[in-house]
Amino acid sequence: MKSAQNRLPRDLNAVSATIILFGYLIAPALCILWIAVIAILVTRLQGIHANDQILRVIHDIMPAISILTPFISGGAAVLISLWLIPKSLKDTSPNGAAWVRGSWRAIAEGFVIGVILGAVATVMSKAMTHHVDYRDMSPVVQMLLRPGLLQVLSAVSIVLCGPPAEEIVFRGVLFGGYRKSFGPIWATLLTTLLFLALHLPKVLYYMPALAGASGASLAALWCRLRSGDIGHAVALDVGYNAMELSFF
Repeated sequence: MKSAQNRLPRDLNAVSATIILFGYLIAPALCILWIAVIAILVTRLQGIHANDQILRVIHDIMPAISILTPFISGGAAVLISLWLIPKSLKDTSPNGAAWVRGSWRAIAEGFVIGVILGAVATVMSKAMTHHVDYRDMSPVVQMLLRPGLLQVLSAVSIVLCGPPAEEIVFRGVLFGGYRKSFGPIWATLLTTLLFLALHLPKVLYYMPALAGASGASLAALWCRLRSGDIGHAVALDVGYNAMELSFF
């Protein structure tokens, strides 16, 4: 056991960054799997054996899981990072994770940039009339279209909870680790592509969102490098998402 732990990377590089990314992605999937297993067991104990009824129960639980996803994925990334690369988290160099709040001026600047980018992306999407079927939308977006408590919780999750989780991983750990191993160009390319892949349901069925997501990703990276902290990028993400939701 001790030899296996010694072989693990204790510095931020491509290997450790990818391990943290896997934890970020797998944690919500494992939660969904456990909930599905529990739902099947509970419905079986209640005498429900029809598969369509079991699937309906799981489908009813999915909105809550979608809302909690930023907490689950972000929490997993934080715990793995604290265990794997604790000394690199406060490193504000381009090769570090830059888990630093930053100045309030930088945060305000990032928020304004995010609002502007979000407004431009939204205007482009409105100008390019494109119908997206309700079934092709992500669970969180579907909940945004339903008035009620879930709509409010979904908005809070998207605007306030999602950006910190995304930025500490993509513009923080992932970019810093990939830059150290592959250089700035490959780090920028890989980080952006992986970020877009995470938002695939959105950009796949609604192509104008591809330009917006790409622009937001690159702008957030510019903010992170300019100020040397992750707070600048998080503020941009918050502003971008808030502006998008304001047009819903």
